Amino acid sequence: MILQNLGHHWNPRSECCDGYIIQAYGIDVVALMDTRRGHDLFDEGNLFFDPQLYLAGLDAAKCAKIVSRLATYPWFLSNAPKFDIEETCASEFRKEVAETDSLYIEVPSAPEDIRTAIIECTRTQRILGLEQIVVPAPLIDETGLNTYMKWIDIAIENDCIGDEDLVSLPIRSGSFTRSPSFIDAMIDNLSARERIRGVYVVIVSDDNTKRLKDLPVAEGLLRLCYCLGKTADIKVIVNYVDDFGLLCRAFGASAFGAGHTLKERRAYPPDYEEADGWGFRYPYFYSNSLFADFLSNDGLNQFRNAELLWIFDEDETDLCRPLLKALEEGKSANDVPQWRQEHMRIQTAQEHKMQLLKKVDTAIDTYMENEPIGRGVSMARQAHMKGEYCKKRLPDTLEQDLAHLEVWKNACERASRHIGEAYSIAEAFC
Repeated sequence: MILQNLGHHWNPRSECCDGYIIQAYGIDVVALMDTRRGHDLFDEGNLFFDPQLYLAGLDAAKCAKIVSRLATYPWFLSNAPKFDIEETCASEFRKEVAETDSLYIEVPSAPEDIRTAIIECTRTQRILGLEQIVVPAPLIDETGLNTYMKWIDIAIENDCIGDEDLVSLPIRSGSFTRSPSFIDAMIDNLSARERIRGVYVVIVSDDNTKRLKDLPVAEGLLRLCYCLGKTADIKVIVNYVDDFGLLCRAFGASAFGAGHTLKERRAYPPDYEEADGWGFRYPYFYSNSLFADFLSNDGLNQFRNAELLWIFDEDETDLCRPLLKALEEGKSANDVPQWRQEHMRIQTAQEHKMQLLKKVDTAIDTYMENEPIGRGVSMARQAHMKGEYCKKRLPDTLEQDLAHLEVWKNACERASRHIGEAYSIAEAFC
C-alpha cells in the first residue's frame, strides 16, 4: 500500500495512491479544523495524520513559518498562546503566535504533560474523523529507548491506543549504529505490549542524502519490518525512506509513504529552514530498475546516446510511453510536451513515479508467505547489477550517484540471512 505525503499543498493528489498522510508542519490546527468541513480528502478511507512530534526543537529563527504552525498543536510544549475553538478569532490567534517572543516547540517531559499531549493529539484526530489514529511519541536518538517507552506506556495506561491505531516510532538514523542490540531491544519492547497493533515508523535523517546510504540504517529497518510485521503480526507503516519503502514492503511492512518534494520524501531537519526564493523544479524520470531519478532531457539523453534505453524496459507506464518512444526514435524529452525539461513542468513525471511505485507495490502483494523477501533481494541485486553496468558505460557523465544500490543490496542480503538464521534456530527448538 502506498500513501502520499501531503505537506503545505494538498493538490494535485495522485490518483493511484491507496491513501494519504497529512503532515502537521504544512497546516496549523485552525486551518486543519476548518478544512475538514467539506474537503473531499476526508472522504478517503486510508487517511492518516502525522503529529510530527519528532520536529520538536526546530529553530524558530530559521524555520519561522513551520514552527508557528506546529506551535498551534497542543501536543508540543510551547510558549505560544492556546487556541480555543469557541472563543478565539483565527486571524488574531495566528498573529499572536507569529509575534510570540522567542517562540519554541519542545517535547513535554513531565508525566502529566505527556498524558495531556497524548490525549489532545488523539482527540484532535478523532474530531477529524480519522479511522486510524497515530499516537504521538518523541524521537528515539542516541540516548536510547527509555523516554520513548515512557510515552508508550502512558498512552496504554490512559487507554489511548485503539485496535486500529498506530504508535509513532520516529528514529534518528544515527541510532541504528549505537549498539548491536538496539534493534532487538526496540522490537522486544514493542512486541511485548499487547495493546500495540500498529506502528508508524519515521526515519529522521542525519545527512543530506535523498536515499538511504547507511548500511546499518537500511538493514536495521528491514529487520524491524520483518520482526514486527511478519513475526509479531503488527501493522507497520514506514515513512521518509522514499522508494526504499518497496523493499520494506517486501520484508513485511504494510505500507510506505512517498512524495515529490524533499520534505515529502525525507525527514531532514535543515529542509524545514526557510530559504530565499522558490528554487527550480524540473521533471525527473523515475526508474525503479535503478531506484533513481534522472532529468527528463539531460539525464535520459545520456542513456539514449549510449544505447542504454533497454535499462528502462520495466519502468514503462502509460505516462512515460511517449517519452521512451521519442528517445528510441533519436529524439529527446524536449520533443514531448509533457516531459520537456522546463521549470514546473513536473506533474506528468510525478504521477509516472507514483504509477510505477504502485505497480511494483501491487506485485509484492501477489507473493505468498516469505516469497516477497526473495523478491526484494532480487530487486536490489538486479538494480545493483544494472547500476554497475551503467557506471562502466557512462563513467564520466552519469548524472545520478548510484552508491545507494550497493548499500541496499547488502542490506537485503544481510537482513535475509539474519531472518533465515533466526528461523533455523527457532525450528531447532520446536
